[in-house]
Amino acid sequence: MFRGTHLRPLDQPAIQETTPQPLTWLTDDLLFHYQRCSRRAYLDRYGDRDQADPPSDYLRKIKQDSSAHRTQILADYQPWQRPEFPKGDWRRGSQATVA
Repeated sequence: MFRGTHLRPLDQPAIQETTPQPLTWLTDDLLFHYQRCSRRAYLDRYGDRDQADPPSDYLRKIKQDSSAHRTQILADYQPWQRPEFPKGDWRRGSQATVA
């Protein structure tokens, strides 16, 4: 019948390389907007920034209150420190954290 003549080797690999996408963080703003309107969250992430609406007074107030609350809570834990260790050296990082 066909005797294999209809099969040809592939010119390109079956799996094509894709460029890695940048890491996307799930932020408080994104969750806030998604709760109110999923389309708004999508546009905030992938839409044109020049066409975006300015933040509302309510959103600015929420962010201001959040910042004040965060500052108040962190004041109870002063002085807080960040351990210093060479990047990628997890063993020394764990020792610096415990110390």
